[in-house]
Amino acid sequence: MESASFVRCLLIDYSKAFDTISHPILFQKLLDLNLEPNIVTWICNFLTGRTHSVSFRGILSPWKSITASIVQGSGIGPCLYIIYAKDLKPLSPVNVILKYADDTTLLVPQNSPTTLEVEFSHILQWSSTNKLKFNTVKTKEIVFHRPRFPNRSLPPLFPGIERVSSAKILGVVFTSTFSPEQHINNFIAICNQRLYLLSQLKHQNLSDQALDMIFHALIMSKITYALPAFAGHISTAERNRINKFFRKANRRHLVTQIFDIDTLIETTDFKLFRSITYADHCLNYLLPSKRNYTMQLRPKAHNFTTQSTQLYPPPYTHYPF
Repeated sequence: MESASFVRCLLIDYSKAFDTISHPILFQKLLDLNLEPNIVTWICNFLTGRTHSVSFRGILSPWKSITASIVQGSGIGPCLYIIYAKDLKPLSPVNVILKYADDTTLLVPQNSPTTLEVEFSHILQWSSTNKLKFNTVKTKEIVFHRPRFPNRSLPPLFPGIERVSSAKILGVVFTSTFSPEQHINNFIAICNQRLYLLSQLKHQNLSDQALDMIFHALIMSKITYALPAFAGHISTAERNRINKFFRKANRRHLVTQIFDIDTLIETTDFKLFRSITYADHCLNYLLPSKRNYTMQLRPKAHNFTTQSTQLYPPPYTHYPF
């Protein structure tokens, strides 16, 4: 969005992605990773030799061999799918494919030399080669743009793909203008329903300590989920709505503490930042370079080069005043 007027986002959906993984293709991709032979053998033994049957009205069908899938629900299943999709890459370095397990998202900015249509054809070809069934009905397109961007300047509709103004990506509702209002409406509605559950438990003489524990598990987890991803777009009115909900919960004695959304944002941002400072974090590469201090300075929260220090003028600069 810093160098383009809009970014096209394609939310790709596969039909039963975990259940249609081809074992021969997966085993070949495992061999290409140069893993220890005993690890590849263990995974192959884990997936092969499985059978299933169907029982209906007391009648048991013959046992059939399972020649696909990665045992959805298993601990190793998501990792195997990541390996399976590791060679799915965009044609242009300007475009981005985001993959989280079987959730695949394609981002194509306005100034990309490779259009969304060409990238989509490439993904279709990859899906066919890897025996994954593309679900056109559930695949959606959303065009991210600035709030005042005229609709007439948006790219033409993608044939066969529905264009939406909002979409849920990994549990967070994003609109085409990055407004978090719809996401906030959703989790406040859910949290109000869970407050009713807490009130019923309170009538059963549940202790304040237990109510606090359930409040954190059912409500605070919903509000703080992915909070750093949309906190910067929350308006003053929306912050007041969230704080009003916290005051209502405390007024009804369903939680012993009054929370504040600004404090929560600061806490979650700091927690995320501390996680990113570790070298093995997936966002660590976004951090600026570290500073090498040559003198004893007062303790700081981090030793990274911030933008403010980079913008300081050189010494002996003459100002008009």
